[in-house]
Amino acid sequence: MTNILRALVRITSSTPRVFLSGCSKARFAGNSGAIAKNSNAAAAAQEQPNVEIILTRVLRLVAAAVVASTSLLTHGADGEMDKVLKRMLSVNIQPAAGFKTRVLVPPGELYDPLVMHPMGTQVWLNDDGKEQQGEDGKSKGSRLIAVDHAGHVSVLVDADKMLPISAGFDVAPAGFGEFGGQVFALSQPQTGEQGGQQNYVIQRIDPQAGFAVHVFCTLPASNAKETAGIGVDARFGPPGSPFFGKLYASTTLNNTIYQIT
Repeated sequence: MTNILRALVRITSSTPRVFLSGCSKARFAGNSGAIAKNSNAAAAAQEQPNVEIILTRVLRLVAAAVVASTSLLTHGADGEMDKVLKRMLSVNIQPAAGFKTRVLVPPGELYDPLVMHPMGTQVWLNDDGKEQQGEDGKSKGSRLIAVDHAGHVSVLVDADKMLPISAGFDVAPAGFGEFGGQVFALSQPQTGEQGGQQNYVIQRIDPQAGFAVHVFCTLPASNAKETAGIGVDARFGPPGSPFFGKLYASTTLNNTIYQIT
């Protein structure tokens, strides 16, 4: 129940991010221990489109998900249920001095919004809604949606069109060849918990082609026991830096940062 009651009132944390920029062969360029450890994976990675594992280190997962459930089985519990729903749907944010808050999208519209990107007069974000099986019995992926300054929500790519974007996404800069302006998203290869344990993929979404979705590449595993699963974020390198023109993605099951060119 709690998943469908998210509101678009998010506060970004101070968690360090790699501000990062596409995919064909892969090679390992991490520390010496990682290179030795991943000799077999390096050979397999040669079949991938330009993915480099540039850093392997312990990246600890510091978030925990808490799911609360309420069971009201007694006769005449409608009133109690209404109270529970009202409390869960309420939004009470206490900003610090000098700041104001306003709810743009109330609870009930978004399922599991993750990452926001300013795009002109809109904010684009991936909503991990419909990630589970739909009413038609088919598995669903995530949605890519847009929210304007008035809080109007529009769906750019619906959940039946792409794989779950359960991690970060970014928009390619103009200098990223023919793919400039397209969305690159770190995604599960399939829905459900099992998909999160497998090697993640990079999806490419083209706004100029009706938001057509393509799988750009698959991230190679570090070795036979450590898949590129549970993705965290994907970012293009900032202009003027040595990282410009490359896309960086991080995964936690193998504690690895990938460079995609």
